[in-house]
Amino acid sequence: MSNNSSAIKIYKTKAGGIAAQTPYHPDLPKRFKALGGKWHSDAGVWTFDLRDEARVRAVVEDVFGPLEKSGRLVTLRWTVSARYNPARLAGRVIAERRGRDSAVSLAPGVVVVQGEFPNSGGSRNNPSLGISTGDVVVEIRDVDSNIAAKMVEEGAEIVS
Repeated sequence: MSNNSSAIKIYKTKAGGIAAQTPYHPDLPKRFKALGGKWHSDAGVWTFDLRDEARVRAVVEDVFGPLEKSGRLVTLRWTVSARYNPARLAGRVIAERRGRDSAVSLAPGVVVVQGEFPNSGGSRNNPSLGISTGDVVVEIRDVDSNIAAKMVEEGAEIVS
């Protein structure tokens, strides 16, 4: 989990603007474009006018949780929803099935503590996790407590 959260960077560019590098989230393109953001696929970043730095940070924190780290790590439990593939919590991918007959991939630091994912799910064009609601509970380890607060808002429970 710590790998995902460290992938978020907001910094000043040499050209005098602001850049945001984040994991993919389906809500970001529309929200970043509304701020005048430009996507640079070669660098994997969005760039903005420097005057919009506070707005960019607000969008990123709304999706992923606080950018400031507390230094205190916690463990959470979360019941994976069958409705979405990938399953996201605080903007981070927790579990994903890339193909109908592919195994479900878990993010680093995530383990199944109850239930199991079926061997396949969905269709060839629309793979799914293939679970019924409440069938799979995961433990998400080593999450900064500031980010964990956002995850708790979205249904996770701190267990240690």
